[in-house]
Amino acid sequence: MAVINNDLLSITDLQVKYGNVQVIHGVNINVKAGSVVCVLGSNGAGKSSIVRAILGLAPVSGGSIYFDGKKISGLATHEITSSGISIVPEGRGVFPNLTVEENLRTGYVFFKKDTSDLNDRYEEAYQRYPILGKRRTQKAGTLSGGEQSMLALSRALMVRPKILLLDEPSLGLAPNLVDATFSRVEELRSEGLSVLLIEQNAVKALEVSDSGYILQKGLVVASGVQKELMGNEAVHRAYFGLK
Repeated sequence: MAVINNDLLSITDLQVKYGNVQVIHGVNINVKAGSVVCVLGSNGAGKSSIVRAILGLAPVSGGSIYFDGKKISGLATHEITSSGISIVPEGRGVFPNLTVEENLRTGYVFFKKDTSDLNDRYEEAYQRYPILGKRRTQKAGTLSGGEQSMLALSRALMVRPKILLLDEPSLGLAPNLVDATFSRVEELRSEGLSVLLIEQNAVKALEVSDSGYILQKGLVVASGVQKELMGNEAVHRAYFGLK
């Protein structure tokens, strides 16, 4: 089946309800293969609900989500993730009592029955971040915040996904680590990986994105390619401090 509308990920008229409360109101988001797309918004805008809906963790009450030409809305979470979607969750979500290598293993064995190339995947992770190789037997809870970010990203990449969901990757990081995080996003795009970037840091997110969406109270209030959003006066007032 062809990828719908030439997009790797296509979210159409998405609606999400928790009980009687509707939190997402007809959102449309498209991610082309090999691109970085950001979804920007403040706390409570609905960003995480969109991520949860993609993963089958939030109740989709309307609309559809297609990934790689297949409708995934309505599928179980394990079916969705095994189709080529990985996530670095908000707060990184490493297992603090497991070692670095055990954390990496969880990112692989949950989705792959054949572990014949597991050692190769470890080496990919350690080549990407040599410090993780040095700390492979160290418990993740003893790592610095930056090292935990490296581990969370490396764990998500263990299955070589087609798209990576990054949920607030800069949250709680020191400024120099924020810069390093967004530089890694650019590197992932150069490697051909698609990225859906959920962020509050609009300045940094737009710098590395091909296009983006501005979310307020569960609605997309602005969207476009990077230059359009960076030149949008309303976006500047909200995110860049323009008076």
